[in-house]
Amino acid sequence: MQVRGLRGWLAESVGAGLPPEFFRYAAAASLTTGGLVTFGVISFHLTTDGLVPVATVPLVYAGAMAVEALAALVVGSAYDRVGSKVLYVVPVLVALVPALALSSALAAVLLGVVVWGVAFGVQDSTVKALVAELVDAPRRATAYGVFAGIQGALAVVGGGVVGWLYEVSLPALVVVVALSQALALVLLVTTLRRAPDPALHRPAS
Repeated sequence: MQVRGLRGWLAESVGAGLPPEFFRYAAAASLTTGGLVTFGVISFHLTTDGLVPVATVPLVYAGAMAVEALAALVVGSAYDRVGSKVLYVVPVLVALVPALALSSALAAVLLGVVVWGVAFGVQDSTVKALVAELVDAPRRATAYGVFAGIQGALAVVGGGVVGWLYEVSLPALVVVVALSQALALVLLVTTLRRAPDPALHRPAS
């Protein structure tokens, strides 16, 4: 009984019994997490290509964090008002980042940093909200843990692939990220077609 109970607990802790829509969404969100070029790569590009002095990089990062904070507020409010379809923007933003932020023109790179800040802000806040709509309350804590675990694993894999492709071929990096985000968008669309819309449950004003 103890062994069976332990096995059951382990199975539940890794997500056994959670709905398929949850895993589909976790895969979509994790692809966007893994595909988002890290600011470390962007800052390396900024300095090695001589686009900005090293001392300026913290200012660029501070600006990106300001954008991230504003994006989290705006998109969070939009999610409450119009529903989960606002999440469709995430794969699009992630796909744009390498094409802009890793270019050779400073203006494009700075625009890419802004896009990166928006994508990061949405990923760090609003993306997690849909988990509560896909999973019943008794399993939500487990679901959030599994969701974070899948995101973390894809972040490690994505970071390694992006770093390697940066050294090998920037065009290949742009293409690979774009393809991964196309897959994420397909998974997201199929998930949201079956997910309840939180906008339907907001209080009437």
